[in-house]
Amino acid sequence: MTLRTYKYIFCLFFTSLLVIFYSKTNQAQENEGKLVEIGKDIYKVNGKKILTEKYVVRKGDYVWKILRQKDLTKKKKNLFELLSVFKKLNRNLHNLDLVHPGEKIIIPLKIMPSSGASNRKAPLTKKTISVAAVKDTDIIAHDIGSIFWEMGEEWVHTGKHFIPIKSGGQIELHAKSFPIINLKDGLRVIVDLYNKFPDRIDNVIESRWKNYRVVHLEDDNFRSAIGKILTACNYPKILGSGEPFELQGDLALRITGDWIVINSETQSNKKPRVFVIYLANTDTSTTPAMIKSYLEGLGVKVIDYPSGGDDTSNKKGKMEKLRGGESYSSLIKAVLALTGKSFSAQVMIPAYQNQKTGFKLIINADFSLRVKGKNAIINITGLEPEIISFLKENQFLVLSLAGEKDPLTMIIKTLRFLNLDFDPGPHHFMATTRDDSRNIQLTLPGIIFSDNHGKAILATKLNIPDEITAFLSEKGYCILDLSSFPTAKHTEPQGS
Repeated sequence: MTLRTYKYIFCLFFTSLLVIFYSKTNQAQENEGKLVEIGKDIYKVNGKKILTEKYVVRKGDYVWKILRQKDLTKKKKNLFELLSVFKKLNRNLHNLDLVHPGEKIIIPLKIMPSSGASNRKAPLTKKTISVAAVKDTDIIAHDIGSIFWEMGEEWVHTGKHFIPIKSGGQIELHAKSFPIINLKDGLRVIVDLYNKFPDRIDNVIESRWKNYRVVHLEDDNFRSAIGKILTACNYPKILGSGEPFELQGDLALRITGDWIVINSETQSNKKPRVFVIYLANTDTSTTPAMIKSYLEGLGVKVIDYPSGGDDTSNKKGKMEKLRGGESYSSLIKAVLALTGKSFSAQVMIPAYQNQKTGFKLIINADFSLRVKGKNAIINITGLEPEIISFLKENQFLVLSLAGEKDPLTMIIKTLRFLNLDFDPGPHHFMATTRDDSRNIQLTLPGIIFSDNHGKAILATKLNIPDEITAFLSEKGYCILDLSSFPTAKHTEPQGS
């Protein structure tokens, strides 16, 4: 071959290498934002690559449940970033607590910096996907607005706001950057989302207008932003994390939250006077709808954010409640039946017989049964003391409840007579699996014992509201209602 032929082959080979190089380079640049054939999408949001998948909402789904099923909610430090990215990927969702069956959403499976993204090759289609960058502050603004709307305050995040200046002129604020909270007491709180409010201008506003406050957000996350704004709102009292708000009464409640806002000491016009705010944490447990419903009736509104999809349309749920009856005899009959004891009621039994002398003692037993292998009698109507002594001398076990008027005392004595375990209380129930510093504790008087199937029975003289009965039923308890007895009472809880 001639020298010209070698040069031609070399040029052809070099050209082929250049084509392959540029092809690979272009393919690598196109990797970002394309649909992977295995059903995964790669998005770029705020300089980070997001591995995602499409999801079709099913009946009973809500956002928090979906994220939890994908095992995405365990890392506390990434939780708010996860929600932020989710909202950016699903900008058509205006309310994250409301998704409908058949609706298509995008789930962020993995968040990774662009510089650390994997270089592994994956077969790609030609479909390109792009996501417009949305500032984290916009997401925080939406979340803050949701909290204050739940509290009944007005959150203005659109349009313009004009504030007159004493010396003439006015200040014009775009609500997109400076949203305003119009509180029911007339106070207005300006939220400086981007910390762009000019120096000293906030002093001009606050000194001229006593009903204005300005809050600057500077590198604040959602939690710190809420804390700053709540402080500026000048509510009568705000309790921080772990500080309890207590409702006293026979059914006592101890409430702790991230914040508890006490708006007034008394409830008026059936509007809440206390707001309890919980922010999502590593523990994704939300407050049961039955507890929320009961508390709202007492003027306390619980705000879970995100809500976690409580079905508030079914606030009462399934209830397991047994009536203790209208008489003491029916009460003991109920206890014996629950504990699986065989018995006979209102029977004539031969208590003693001497064939030689012809003496025979027959008594009317309120309840006749066997206890510890012996004949036993439960006496309610009142046997003579001498008869009771005679029966005991002749190997009968006798429980005398004659004259006893307290139904709980009667149950306690009966359980002891039957040699059965019980818990005399009082009993504490936590509304959620959150820790004690962010939870709702209910305290009820009464006794707890197990029926013959192992189910927990709570016998109480309180007329327990249906919402609390349903809550306890979900926890596996059955209520034995003793409120119909004369000594029973029910007292509405009072705020501390």
